[in-house]
Amino acid sequence: MTRIADLTWKHPKLVLAAVGIFTLLAFGLSKNVEQHLKAAGFSDPASESSRAQALLIEKSGSESQPAIIVRVRPAAGQGQLPLHSPSLRREARRLTAALRTIDGVSRAENPLSGGSPQLIAPDRSSLLLTAYFSSNDVQVLANGADEASERLSSSKFEVTVGGLAAGFNEINDTVHSDLIRAELIAFPLLALLLLIVFRGVVAASIPLLVGMV
Repeated sequence: MTRIADLTWKHPKLVLAAVGIFTLLAFGLSKNVEQHLKAAGFSDPASESSRAQALLIEKSGSESQPAIIVRVRPAAGQGQLPLHSPSLRREARRLTAALRTIDGVSRAENPLSGGSPQLIAPDRSSLLLTAYFSSNDVQVLANGADEASERLSSSKFEVTVGGLAAGFNEINDTVHSDLIRAELIAFPLLALLLLIVFRGVVAASIPLLVGMV
């Protein structure tokens, strides 16, 4: 620490120039850093549950629970789904086939084609199509949910995309926007507080500049 202090004291302009160059390079090289960050961190890959999930995927080819769930409901004004209607069955097959083409999906279930009957609501108000992934990688699930939201729609029935992957995307979007809003509120308040404490623009701006760097 003594050497660093002596260097800063004896060569202030050189240190400032080096910090300025570093800051400019950091801004230039990190403009796309957010796209390279991976959305994860909720579970330890070395934990027993994570290792069990990886083993299950290795042996069965898919996760234990569906990551994407598509809800099909009657169009506006219709009370129940016509379960024996060829139109509904064609739409369900088409949507299920679209689910299977999404990157990472290993299996998709359609309750109207021999799938799980419990995926049909008892009052016939809706049915669910499910998609299982061959990976539990968070980025793969997030991309799959985005792809499903863009591609899955129907002109005859009301289609909604949900599930773990879609929920994760919504959480990420909410956290992202909330953090930006928090910074936009905190920065001017902090600047005002520093100005009151230090009673000078230059002195008050130094902590903000250091934080920015």
